Amino acid sequence: MIAKVTQTQANGKNCFEISTSTGVLFYAQTSWMNINLPFDAQNIRELVFTDCNGEVVYTTSYSVIENTLERALPFKYLYAGEQRFGQYSVIGKNGIEGSFYSRQDGFFDKKYCIEKNGRFVLGYSISKGSFEAISFYEGGRQIAQITKPLNVEDNLDVYFIHLSADRDELFPIIAFFCVYFDYQKYNRAGEIVAKKTEVNLRYTLDKNNKFYNPDWIKNEFGKAEADRFKSELKAHNQRVSNKFRKKLKIFAIVYFSLLAFFLLLFGILCIWFFQPKTPVDAAEFTDRLESLGYQVESYSEDTLRAYNKNFELFFHISDTEEEAEELYNSIKEDFEDKKTEKCSYSSWPDSYQLKTNNAFYLVCCVENTLLIAEVPAEYADEVKDIRDAIEY
Repeated sequence: MIAKVTQTQANGKNCFEISTSTGVLFYAQTSWMNINLPFDAQNIRELVFTDCNGEVVYTTSYSVIENTLERALPFKYLYAGEQRFGQYSVIGKNGIEGSFYSRQDGFFDKKYCIEKNGRFVLGYSISKGSFEAISFYEGGRQIAQITKPLNVEDNLDVYFIHLSADRDELFPIIAFFCVYFDYQKYNRAGEIVAKKTEVNLRYTLDKNNKFYNPDWIKNEFGKAEADRFKSELKAHNQRVSNKFRKKLKIFAIVYFSLLAFFLLLFGILCIWFFQPKTPVDAAEFTDRLESLGYQVESYSEDTLRAYNKNFELFFHISDTEEEAEELYNSIKEDFEDKKTEKCSYSSWPDSYQLKTNNAFYLVCCVENTLLIAEVPAEYADEVKDIRDAIEY
């Protein structure tokens, strides 16, 4: 038998369709919400497997105590020979009909187990790059293979089932195992996605890798089916990969466009902040301040005083740039001593400003000239306008 398990919904709930070439045969649903309960109790929520008419074929039962006790003994398999994880009882119309669980028998020795009405099937998982395969054995003979592509869209997983013709009666339980396996390993609890694409490459190291036979499908179903399946698997992964590459290309274009924009913006800001400023002389300072409505007068031989009825500020011309720099540092230190608990300030190599609740302080140094202000806080913006007017 050849079948496909397709996840049809992953937001709000996990829903699956199990179909063959004749159409949908079964539906399944697993829990979606991530409810963090003690002792792993969130797993008590059942998995449900129904036929195409909605009649329940299987559900599950999870023993919290049994699973908790098994997990409470780390590396139990080292001294007990085996350790079981994720044990679910499979409940059919006649009560408990079997169980699913994974079994660790040693380092790099893990297998999946299906028990069904006294029959015992072992599954050996291996990841081979872009897909994961589980090879199932009963009585030492391989009877089935489940193949899962690792490339996924919107958390919607897909599984392909190949089951030997003389084991068709196991098809419902094998299909239900796919749902169990997805819930145990690929359930993305509570995650809501849209336009999500996953591209994965994975390889496993396990002593049971020898149970994977790459030619089993060809030997069991013929070369035509093997070629068809190989083509379908490749097409699935290629389709998802193409979408991923397209999104990656769009992301790269957006990313590098934004990067170029911010680099350009950074360059402009650097030019604006760090370009050499041109000092003004006494005459130019006087002309610009008078055009703004301020009166300007000589305060000393090398200092001008600009003022209005609200405040005053000073423009000083030193003999050398070194003298101006020393004076700038001295005034800056004096202003820094005026910091209060609630204040704001900014400091650049050639300017410093401080604003407290009561006052605003500013000193700017361009070559051998300085602009100096100490005014009431409410006139801070007017002082900044003067600084901008002389481009300091």
